[in-house]
Order: sequence, then structure tokens, then C-alpha cells
Amino acid sequence: MTHISPTLSVPIIREMRQTDAEKLVDLILTNKETMFSQIFDKTHKNIKNFLIQYFIGNTQGIYVLLEGLDIIGAFKIRFHDSPESNSVGFKTLIRNFGFWKGIRAGLLLSFWDEYRPRHHEAFIEFMVIDEKWLGTEARTLLVNKAKTLAKDADARFISYLVSIDDYKLLAKYENYGFWEYKKISSLMARMLKSQYKWRKLLVQVSDEPFTVKGKVLKKVKDVRDVWIRRKEEVFFATRLATGLTAVPIIAGMLAYYKGYPMAAYGWMVVIAAHLIGVVLVYKQVEFGRIALSVAVILESGNMVLRALGTTVWTDRTWQLTLASINLYIAYVMLFANKVAPARETGSIEISKLV
Repeated sequence: MTHISPTLSVPIIREMRQTDAEKLVDLILTNKETMFSQIFDKTHKNIKNFLIQYFIGNTQGIYVLLEGLDIIGAFKIRFHDSPESNSVGFKTLIRNFGFWKGIRAGLLLSFWDEYRPRHHEAFIEFMVIDEKWLGTEARTLLVNKAKTLAKDADARFISYLVSIDDYKLLAKYENYGFWEYKKISSLMARMLKSQYKWRKLLVQVSDEPFTVKGKVLKKVKDVRDVWIRRKEEVFFATRLATGLTAVPIIAGMLAYYKGYPMAAYGWMVVIAAHLIGVVLVYKQVEFGRIALSVAVILESGNMVLRALGTTVWTDRTWQLTLASINLYIAYVMLFANKVAPARETGSIEISKLV
């Protein structure tokens, strides 16, 4: 006989209220996926009353899925700054379950509190679905709600522990984008003859990577994107810096060769001023363009005066040549429509510089 699953009509997901405790406990006691089935003896006479009181005092981070008035699913999510919520006094546990079972339950509960989600991690502590609704989109609704909560909390990924040998449940969560990050185990749980091996599943909920490999690859991609987006600007700044510093570099070398070291040092200052001007132009600061224009005009005038005052034709030739180059650069800087790159389109209008 084929089992036909019911259809969800108006499902609602909301935070758990204290009045939901009894219905939630009924759901948990019929489900084997939760940590409670591994910690407590579900046949014990005190288990239901104990869990009801437990959930009345621990509603934080628990969300329930309602179909009408019935709770058909629930999950609990924790973040790195969530307070401990599974700590129950040994005295209370011993009073409800006896000495050895109480001690065992307390130690196993402490394991779940010892698992602290990392920064940017959202940890699903448990997720349960009513068996009658397993064939519906109930789990999808709960997983999507958990992803939304994780994003709102600026978490980068969600983690969930699945029993090492529960391949059916593993396949279900893989359909939602979860993948196995690593296997973890608890020596204490093994000594207490409880489930002690799990697969830690992760699913990413943000664009920010959370593994070392992912962070490295993203950094490489970011550098590549910046280079592709701004390489024309870099080329522009390089050409401008080369053109502006070529004249003072040549002049400084010739001055030093001619025995005027102080003049060579002066040209070094000019080079530094030019580079500062290039940075300003690169940042589209109009003052940088004006400052560079005035500087090269003054340099041209200085070279012309030196050329007129010298009697050596070779000195006059190179000084007038450099002065002419500087005047041409000043002309381009003053009258070109635009000498800085257009950041929006990546195009550069420097036809007069070529």
C-alpha cells in the first residue's frame, strides 16, 4: 500500500513559546534524529515531564513549524555569542532518572554545550520533522528559515551534525547544499556507550569564504578583478609619471656630470614633486593638474635662461630641447580635455599625450 503524504496548507514558522513545550516534547519523543534520543531513555516514566520543564526554561533559538495548531517540525539554532542552554544540574537529573542515568545524561548534555560555534558560524543543534510530514516541504521550510536567521546574524555558514552511519539523513541535507566538512567524535560519549561519531556538515549562506582555501582564492580573485578594472588607470599613471620625470632625471644626470651636484639634488626634489602631482592627477584632484602645469612652465623658463646664459653649444642644445618638451607637457596639462582616466568606463582621453 502506497503511503500518501499530507499537503501543507498554511505553514507558519515562529519562535517557540513556553506553551509549545508539551507539543514539542511529543514530537521529539517520536523522532530519532535529535540528541535527546541519544541521551535519554525515551521509555522512562519521568522523561516527558522532565523535557517539558526543560523546554519551558530553554526556548531561546528554537523555532517551530505549525500546520494549523499542530507543531509538525522544529529546530534550534545557536551562534557564537549564544548562552549555554543545555546545562542541567546533576541533582535535578539524578532526582528524575536515578543516580547513574542522571550522571550519564548530565555528562552527555555538557558535550553539546562544550561545542561552541565559531565566529560567523550558525550551529543547528537539532531539527525534527513529524514522520507524517516527511514527504512534504517541511524540512525545506525549516532549512530556509535557518539560512535566513544565519544571514541576519552575519553568519557565513551553517553547521549541523549527522550521525556517522545515517546515510539517508546525510543525503537529505546534501540536497540543500550541505557538504561534509569533517568527522568529529567524543571520547566521553563513547565511554558512556552513546552515539559518539558525527559528520559535521556545512552550508555557506554568504559570499564571504570561511575556509583557508576559499579565503586565498577570493583574495586572488579580488586582486585580479581590481587589476582588470583599473589597469588602464595604472597604465595612465605610469606613462604620466615616466613623461614628467624623464626631463628632470636627464637634467639632473647632466648637471651631476657637469660637476653641479647641488643642481642634481635640486632636480631630485623636482622629480619627487612631479610624482606627488601624478598621484593627485591620478586621484582626479584638479590642484594636481594645475600644480604640475605651473611646475613644468617654471622649469622650462629656467632651462631657457640657462641656455641663453651659456656659451657651450652642446649645453644650449640639450637645455632648449628639454625646455621644449616641458612646454609641450605644460600645454597638454592645461588644454587637454581630460588627462585623468575615467573610472566609470575605464577609458582614458590622453590622445594629446601620445
